[in-house]
Amino acid sequence: MHDGGPSELDPRGGLLKAELDLGNEEETDPLLEELKIDARRDALSLTDYEWIAESLELGGRLKEALRWFTIPLREVDPLDVDPAETVCLNGRYRVRRTLGMPMDAYDDVVADSVREGVRAQLEDR
Repeated sequence: MHDGGPSELDPRGGLLKAELDLGNEEETDPLLEELKIDARRDALSLTDYEWIAESLELGGRLKEALRWFTIPLREVDPLDVDPAETVCLNGRYRVRRTLGMPMDAYDDVVADSVREGVRAQLEDR
């Protein structure tokens, strides 16, 4: 998977999605372990986390998706989320709602943002 060329996305994210789509658990789990090693080394981009998490979410592996959406947010104050991090924040919110989990500080940020957006749209009418 390492051809030496520059890439914004780790190609293993696409491979993970393909394996999940095909239901190849015997290929998916070792690939996730490789990605976890790189996550611990801080060798993945925010976009990689999003891609991995969304692939897991679409594959029905919600608890794992939640973990991958949360990893890049661990050191982030919920009240100081960078716009680039909102994709993981929104995915995390979506998965937590599906799992029936209670709201937390990160979820409150998403809910407040949605409310503000709706209010702004109503005011523009």
